[in-house]
Amino acid sequence: SMDVDIIALQEIASSSYFRNLVDSLDGWGGYRSPYNNGWNLAYIYKISTIEKLNIYEIYTSESRPFPRPPLVIEFEYKSKYFTLINNHLKCCGDGNIDEDNDGDEEHRRRDANVMLDDYISTHFANVNLILVGDLNDNLNDPDTSNIFLNFIQNSDNYQFIDMNIALGSSNNWSWPGWHQSTYDPSHFDHILITDELFDEFENEGSLVETIRLEEYFDGGWSDYEKYISDHRPVGLSLKFNP
Repeated sequence: SMDVDIIALQEIASSSYFRNLVDSLDGWGGYRSPYNNGWNLAYIYKISTIEKLNIYEIYTSESRPFPRPPLVIEFEYKSKYFTLINNHLKCCGDGNIDEDNDGDEEHRRRDANVMLDDYISTHFANVNLILVGDLNDNLNDPDTSNIFLNFIQNSDNYQFIDMNIALGSSNNWSWPGWHQSTYDPSHFDHILITDELFDEFENEGSLVETIRLEEYFDGGWSDYEKYISDHRPVGLSLKFNP
């Protein structure tokens, strides 16, 4: 009902179940990464609007920063070209970056963001680029422990357009944390755009929001988490000038 064009998915464990899903959706195509771990990234997209697809993984041999290789899709939408990078970064940690421990979770996530920045700067300069996914960390951490600092401090080229969600009410955070023994919500799922899309995001009608899908299930969050995910989706709508 939202007339979505493309959806980035994480933790798609079954190739056959994913194919059954895509085949059941009239007018949609799909792609699941070949990464063989059961935590695969994937896309589903509307065939009538998403054209000239090129889908591939990057950093496939860099498992320390990227336990799941980022999944890139290059496409054309209404005669405009876009690149979308789907991610699922390393989970967990204690909230601090241990510079002396290469296995530290925050250290690994911080290195992943530095490498993504480098890849974007090298391969996607002057491209309408959107980076999304379960990035498993908070945008509003102090500078000393903020794994996204390289993007946040480069505001001429990047913008986390869900920053207001991260700074706002926990009711709209993407990870409610309700399945934990203690209520510990966080906003882990982010959308980053490059400067080529800044003006479009400022247009009237463009928006980003956490989609509270549990409100559309008869059993509320209990059913949503059982059948879908323990994360809510974060959606972006971009309005372009004629």
